[in-house]
Amino acid sequence: MTKLEKAEKIEEMRNTISDQVDLLTEFFALLSTESNNDYEYWKDSTIDGIIEAVNRDLTTIEKRIEGIRELTEDLKGLKDLEKELKTLENKEA
Repeated sequence: MTKLEKAEKIEEMRNTISDQVDLLTEFFALLSTESNNDYEYWKDSTIDGIIEAVNRDLTTIEKRIEGIRELTEDLKGLKDLEKELKTLENKEA
């Protein structure tokens, strides 16, 4: 992989990571907002409705946790690419 390709890959990964961080931030803000409204929503719900809502929330949380894991792997990959780029730059100097 050339220096330019690595630099482009790093930029692409940074953008992807930035997008994921934005989504996670929105998700946690949404969780915070929803938890404040849960009582009003659930007070007239059936037990089955509550269970369904909780399961739906758990599925969403599981997907976000997987997103966090992927983000962690992306960060590790980005760190490795940045090291390789630095090594190439040092060799050229």
